[in-house]
Amino acid sequence: YMGNGEVMVLCSAEKPGVFAPVVAFSADGGDTWGPWTVVPEASGRPMMLTDLGGGKVTFHTSERFTSTDYGRTWTRSAVGYPSPEDRLEIEGNALVDRDAQGMATRIAAVGYKGSDIGKWPESFTGYVQWSGDGGLTWDAGLKPPNWTVEFEHRGEMITRGVSEGSLVRARNGDLVAALRVDMPPRYYKHGAQSGVDFDDSLEGLGISTSSDDGKTWSPINLLFEAGRHHPH
Repeated sequence: YMGNGEVMVLCSAEKPGVFAPVVAFSADGGDTWGPWTVVPEASGRPMMLTDLGGGKVTFHTSERFTSTDYGRTWTRSAVGYPSPEDRLEIEGNALVDRDAQGMATRIAAVGYKGSDIGKWPESFTGYVQWSGDGGLTWDAGLKPPNWTVEFEHRGEMITRGVSEGSLVRARNGDLVAALRVDMPPRYYKHGAQSGVDFDDSLEGLGISTSSDDGKTWSPINLLFEAGRHHPH
C-alpha cells in the first residue's frame, strides 16, 4: 500500500526457465486492478517489495530495482555487500523504520545461507541484515545463535536451522521475526539421493523476538513443524 492511495502487487510471470517480474495497480483497495506491466530489464523471481516513502519502492532479484514514481518506471542497480561471502539469499518482507514524514531511514531483512538442503542432514543458517540506503548496500549480517530448533529423532537430538523470514517492529518497539524452519528429520528418507526425499511444504514456521533492536534474539517459538511457511 503506497502513499498515493494505490496498492501495488508484484508477481513473477513464469514459463519453464523464465521468470519475469510484473506489476499491477489498484486504486480502490484491491477491488479492481489495472493490467499487468512487465518490469523492463528485470528477470528472476522478485522478492521483498518495499515501500520507502515518497513514491520510492524497491524489490530484489539478483539485482535491485527501484522506482521513484510509485512503480511506473524502474531503474536497475547492483546490490552491494561488504564482500561476496556476505551476500545472502533474501525472501520475505523487510522491516522499515521511518521518520516523521514516512520516509524510510533504514530497513532490515532476514537472509540465509546454506548448501544442498535436499541432502540430509544439510540445514540453512539464518541472518539479520541492515541497510541504511533502502537496500542498495547491506552490512555483513548478524547470525543469531539460537535461530535453531531441536528435534528428537531416533534417540538423538537433531538441530535444524531457518531460511526465509519476515520482520516487523511491534508497537512496544520489539522486533518480531517470522521464520521458515527447516524440514524436521522425521520427514526425510535417510540415505536417499539429494532432493529425492525433500519437500519444502514440510518446512515449518517459528517466531523469534528482539527487545534490543536486533542485537539478541529469543529462542524460536515453533508454531508449526510443517506447513504455514513463507511467512509475511
